[in-house]
Amino acid sequence: MEREFNRENLQGIYRLLTEIAKGNFAYKIRRSRYNDELEALITYFNQAAQELYRTRNQFLWINRENEAVKIRTAHFVLDHQFKIQKLSYDTPGNKSVKAVDFVGKPFEILLVKSFRKQWRKKIKSLKKSRRMSFFIKLEYHFDSFVNIDLDSVVSRFISDKMEEYIVTSFLLETSKDIALVTSNNIALKTFSIWDQKLLKEIQVYIEHHLEEPLVSIDELALKFQTNTHKIINGFKELFGCTPFQYHARQRIERCKFLIEYSELNLMEISIKMGYGSYPNFSKRFKNITQISPKRYRDIVRKS
Repeated sequence: MEREFNRENLQGIYRLLTEIAKGNFAYKIRRSRYNDELEALITYFNQAAQELYRTRNQFLWINRENEAVKIRTAHFVLDHQFKIQKLSYDTPGNKSVKAVDFVGKPFEILLVKSFRKQWRKKIKSLKKSRRMSFFIKLEYHFDSFVNIDLDSVVSRFISDKMEEYIVTSFLLETSKDIALVTSNNIALKTFSIWDQKLLKEIQVYIEHHLEEPLVSIDELALKFQTNTHKIINGFKELFGCTPFQYHARQRIERCKFLIEYSELNLMEISIKMGYGSYPNFSKRFKNITQISPKRYRDIVRKS
């Protein structure tokens, strides 16, 4: 079945080209049931955009602490039936996304159909295991013409009162033109593809073990078959801190998110995140944020 080329049929291509011109490569044109030259052209545009996204994402990821790079996020809090309870959405080009449109609805309705089976499989595996989180690439369809492909982390939180799941999807983009950045002599880092892969794997490992003390550098080196020098220096170059400092900061970031979006009280959060006691949790929270957990909770709930 074929269709004629007209402005209506080309809207997805126009939209994708507009996003690419703005520096957003995470989008794909929504596919149709047709099997014609226009659909072949759409496939070509999608493949080209995804390759640009892959190579650009590597560069942005290792420079994400740079002022030229911005991380936009979408957070979804799900109940035990995986229905959306709360959401906070900060990715570009979708001002129509409103919490009231999705609260109470199954999370998977936001995903393209081809990703729903994978989503169910990963969630089912998480429920059966002792793991508390997993990494997944999710393709959303917020837009009428294009889908957006985002790296995501899914975490579960269980207490005596409830079971919740938090989906965090993130998009890396430049906050300003890279050409202007380099002309201002702002340092942009580059790493070999092997070092990128190694440090990303270690970073993901740390993100998945925020609820417990981090193993020693020697143990990390043994686990990832590298040396302590590469881990220490790579993290300082990439993150501006040691693996232990990164673990401590991300642990507090997770606590802040739980304070803001979950129904857990501060004592439950301190136990959940492995601090052992509330005084220990409060001390470490204040060392990094300069305010107490209680004060932070009061601020975010009043805003």
